Amino acid sequence: MRPPAGAALDRADAAVTPGETRQHDARVRAEQVETLLRQGLVGAVSVFVVAAAYAIAVWPFVDRVTLVTWLVATALVGICRIGATISVRRHPNFADDPGHWPLAAVVLGAASGAIWGYACLLLVPLGDEGLHFLLASLLTGMPAGAISSFGVYFRAYVAYMLFSVLPFSLRFLFAADPHLALAGLAGFVFGFFLLRMSWVNAGVLRRNILQRLELAGLAASLAQARDAAESANRAKSSFLANMSHEIRTPLNAVVGLSELLQESSDNPRALSHAATIRKSALSLLGIINDVLDLSRIEAGGMSLRRESFNLPALLRDIGDMFAPVAARKGLAFSVELDAALPVQVGADPVRLRQVLVNLLGNAMKFTEEGHVRLAARVREVDAAQALVEFTIADTGIGIAEHAQALLFKPFSQVHDAAVAAGGTGLGLAITAELIDLMQGRIALDSTPDRGSTFVVTLPLAVAAAAAAQAPLAAAPPPARAIAGRRVLLVEDNDVNQVVASEMLLTLGCEVRIAGNGQAALVELMADRYDLVLMDCQMPGMNGFEATAAWRTHERLAGGHVPIVALTANAVAGDRESCLAAGMDDYLTKPVSLERLREVIARLAGGKSATENTENTESG
Repeated sequence: MRPPAGAALDRADAAVTPGETRQHDARVRAEQVETLLRQGLVGAVSVFVVAAAYAIAVWPFVDRVTLVTWLVATALVGICRIGATISVRRHPNFADDPGHWPLAAVVLGAASGAIWGYACLLLVPLGDEGLHFLLASLLTGMPAGAISSFGVYFRAYVAYMLFSVLPFSLRFLFAADPHLALAGLAGFVFGFFLLRMSWVNAGVLRRNILQRLELAGLAASLAQARDAAESANRAKSSFLANMSHEIRTPLNAVVGLSELLQESSDNPRALSHAATIRKSALSLLGIINDVLDLSRIEAGGMSLRRESFNLPALLRDIGDMFAPVAARKGLAFSVELDAALPVQVGADPVRLRQVLVNLLGNAMKFTEEGHVRLAARVREVDAAQALVEFTIADTGIGIAEHAQALLFKPFSQVHDAAVAAGGTGLGLAITAELIDLMQGRIALDSTPDRGSTFVVTLPLAVAAAAAAQAPLAAAPPPARAIAGRRVLLVEDNDVNQVVASEMLLTLGCEVRIAGNGQAALVELMADRYDLVLMDCQMPGMNGFEATAAWRTHERLAGGHVPIVALTANAVAGDRESCLAAGMDDYLTKPVSLERLREVIARLAGGKSATENTENTESG
């Protein structure tokens, strides 16, 4: 059985009002009054039209002076209602500060009701049976019609009913004529139902207003929570960026000097120590990169770079990377490639490599005997896309079924062997997130003490055969392409000045050092350089400002000196910021000797600044 409408509204009211405050009550009352007053124009015009028609109908039967006075009073009440409507519409913050308008609404309700109460008492020709329908219309129509205007604010409608229905209902109730007495009683019953209807209507409006206020408050709370979350996310990103910078700066010295020691020393013991130092530093660097990757993913800032690359070559390169590891552990290691595997595909090769390296690294770490296998095969293929399945299988320690659910959660180590082997527990979590970003999926089949098999399925775009031929990797630059190059090192950190200078000298470059951006501009104005290594964060003029200033000078004077960012930052947007400032490339600390050699050979190729100067002078 369906509950009555009133019961449903009462339940809604109970759901909304327990937490109401006085401020909300005042706001509801103000909006009810505002709704009433805004309808004054339509209500006043309608009432005056009905009053004019009524006056015409009873004109022959009532006192003319009384009737005209009543019409004038009706017009004055209508003008007051219209004035109230205009005032409210011009009030910019009526709901927040209604002033005396609630009382004015009650007064207008009483005045409007009194007009029809007076008409029914004194302007109804009771002796004329032909006009009895007019009395019935006034008794029922006008109070019922007033619900749409005054009924939204119950107090105003009560005032309307007290001055309209009550007077003539009382008069008829105590009349000698039983028919009039019955009409008076009917007036009371009818008035009760009208008041009940007004109460329900006002209650509906009240609950609507309360729900809207509640939704507005919830929206404000959600907006505040969103702003707080965004602020916290920005603070976290800023913290991670600063920590990355502060950790990478000394780490640059550790990696650089250990690499220089390996290049320059013939002492086997020293070489072993240097290799251990470098390995430990790179391990720490890997942890930093994992934390930054996880932060980017959680913040929604991880983006993929799609480019065309040779898929079999990438897989063989990964195999070459892990073959020595397998050989040291005495493991059988194989890379199996499906003959139908597309050669040139479109995807993010860096992130694909990261996924496969993470999975193979774990397989190697937790397998002491047996084999590790990397296989790639095509599941589906068409002219535009191939669904490629990568399988990484091992005969290692395996993973219990109850622990597999934790495997892809950050900072999770599923068994003691994982803790003993070290690591942060971020690798597989990042792997799963990267696979999801690449619109792929990962599956695991593992049995304790028998091994694990990870299956990664990824959709890869298939490049056209004509465009598939990627340029061959350039041969390592010959030493003569680097030796003698004049490099301006712009770096404020003393230790990093030493490390970078030694690396450049090892490569056969001539080095000049500037401690900040302003000093770099002075050097560039005074002398010629083949390359500038520009630190980004420096006191005074930073690297971005110095680069932009020099590029402005070059646009006027001509020429172009390659500028390479040398920064300890490695967060999203850094590379774009460097390139936007006019830099030609981007090196993240710690910088390897090989990477530095490649950048100098590529950007500072051709004639050196000294040769260019000599040719200019001789010419």
